[in-house]
Amino acid sequence: MGYRVNFLDNQTVTALDMNAITEELGSGALSFMDDTLYGVKDLNQISHTLVGKGVSRGMSLSLQDGQVRIAEGSAFMADGKRVEVDQDGVLLDYVSGAVNYVWLYRDVITDFVVPRCTTEEPFGEDFVVLGSISKDGMIDGRPDLAVMKNSFLGLNKMEVYTLEITNGAGAREAEEELFQEIPLTYEGHRCIFVTGTSSHERKNNVCGVVELETGETYGLFGHDKGNAPQYAERQINNEGILTVCWCSSGYYDYQNSLRFELGTDNVLRLY
Repeated sequence: MGYRVNFLDNQTVTALDMNAITEELGSGALSFMDDTLYGVKDLNQISHTLVGKGVSRGMSLSLQDGQVRIAEGSAFMADGKRVEVDQDGVLLDYVSGAVNYVWLYRDVITDFVVPRCTTEEPFGEDFVVLGSISKDGMIDGRPDLAVMKNSFLGLNKMEVYTLEITNGAGAREAEEELFQEIPLTYEGHRCIFVTGTSSHERKNNVCGVVELETGETYGLFGHDKGNAPQYAERQINNEGILTVCWCSSGYYDYQNSLRFELGTDNVLRLY
């Protein structure tokens, strides 16, 4: 089959999937751990928060041997699922002499996504138009295009910051204190997309999004305590808090959680 869907319920999501979706969302490839399994619904919620439905890359249409071919590319559905067509493409039958519509359809009951070519116009609660074929057999390749919902992802004002964390709360919980202030250059940011990668010193990573206005937070945090595979921990709260680092030394575990808050002075504060 020439396509796959990330991410379906009850599916095992690996580092390869994580790296692909974060790259698609504009953050660059990340070094997520190969031995960590990630929660499906949270990943979909992260992409749903960041990007609107539509084609994000490729998926051009062409006709060959009486069929329409969907070329390599990817698209996001309204619920955040990512549909990826590989280099083999997808071939669909079409009706000659009639207007045909090529689209992706998500059945909201079964939650599965399938490519379609129909003489009926696209319908349903969640679909992405890839293009159409005229009665004369001409391709009209005007797809729905994925639109980034926030100003992080390059369409408006993008600001990227790298932080290094060198200490943790240790065996007891520490009181909250101001960690860092980041004066932002542009105004109007609505979301923060947080990513962190593993290294030889700390076997963990984080992927999450924080809504600045409401504090609504969706995230995943994976760590390796030496017994692989580990399941990434879900982080869902309305306080703008993400666990971003975990390590172990001797008998002690060290963990860092950050709370993100954007002030009226356009300064992003991390606690």
